[in-house]
Amino acid sequence: MLTDPKFFKKENNTQNAAEFKRCLPVNVNTSFVTLAPAIATAEQNHVRPLMGDTLFNELATYYSENGIEGSSAEKNELVSYVQMAVVRLAYWESFDQLAVTMSDRGLQVTNGENRAYRYQEDRLKLSLQRQGFGYLNTAIGYIMEHIDIFGSFTESDYYSERQDSVIRSMKEMEAITSIGNDFCLFAKLRQFISETETMELPFRVGGALSTLLRSNRTEARLKTILRSAQGFVAHWTMAEALPSLNVIMSPNGPVVVSDQGNGGNGGESNNPIPPDLTGILQKKHREMAERYIGQLVTYCKQNIETYPEIAEIGLSTAHEKTADHRDNRGKKTFLA
Repeated sequence: MLTDPKFFKKENNTQNAAEFKRCLPVNVNTSFVTLAPAIATAEQNHVRPLMGDTLFNELATYYSENGIEGSSAEKNELVSYVQMAVVRLAYWESFDQLAVTMSDRGLQVTNGENRAYRYQEDRLKLSLQRQGFGYLNTAIGYIMEHIDIFGSFTESDYYSERQDSVIRSMKEMEAITSIGNDFCLFAKLRQFISETETMELPFRVGGALSTLLRSNRTEARLKTILRSAQGFVAHWTMAEALPSLNVIMSPNGPVVVSDQGNGGNGGESNNPIPPDLTGILQKKHREMAERYIGQLVTYCKQNIETYPEIAEIGLSTAHEKTADHRDNRGKKTFLA
């Protein structure tokens, strides 16, 4: 049944919520029956789409038969990562429902006298969300490190979609421009990464070289220019995404803001990014993107024997300095 968790067992949580507490410091009286639907939902919404049906079912069967003490150390470790992620995402997604009791007599706040301030609850939910997606990212990285054991992962849509990409993981994105190791934010950026790679990169380096950089990265000659391509894609992506995501990069990672008013009782402001600041940040990212792509194109032209595909955009250095580039709205031009 969809309401039955695949990576937590009722018998492991009948006393002091032992299995839950191993993953998250929950109350010892936490009811498996109450939390089970939220956990099952988190598993189906977040874990299954990442792993794919085959690996998800294989790992669920392994856990059902062995828990986290089976004969495979790698599978034990992966199950642990999944549990750490799922219990956090379950509390995050069902936080408001779990905080009240629903009965024939109406809604009743659980432990109403002890409820935290709203800003404290909001911070807790944000922490649960980031930690949960962080563990999912760790799980995916662990699978890739042990792909010989988790070979069925290659059947997942998540895997196949990212193999045709210049930036295939959050780790690669983080190496160029910090997003605070926020896997949730990286998931939102995937749309913009894809658009940059399929629309902007071919315009800059030609379709042939762009295709090679996305799908044939293991080719030895491409390793020299891959970093430049990733730098361009990462910074151009951030410039494109900023207005839509309302994200400010800070020393502590990304700060995601909204237009839902100010935080109360000491909470952080939730006002949108001022338009002028958005423009400043976009300009910074675009400038960095131009430096990376300029470096890549120049290097390829200097080594035309190794990268003959670059001839597709022409070999004149004047082209790099004077080419007009029209934006997606077809109105404004600027130097590329």
